[in-house]
Amino acid sequence: MKRYLIIVMLFSSSFILSAQRRIIHVPAPQPPTVPIDGGLAVVLLGGGLLAKRTINQQNQ
Repeated sequence: MKRYLIIVMLFSSSFILSAQRRIIHVPAPQPPTVPIDGGLAVVLLGGGLLAKRTINQQNQ
């Protein structure tokens, strides 16, 4: 069983490494038909929430 796991890891490691090397190109205004990458959406939403919290703290 351990041998099978090692073999599977060796074969799938190249697929995992190639999947992690992604370049996200974001045009200045995002066209409505272009889907946004999941990681990029998290960064945008997280930055917006942080900015909203910072502004609310300054106004209090």
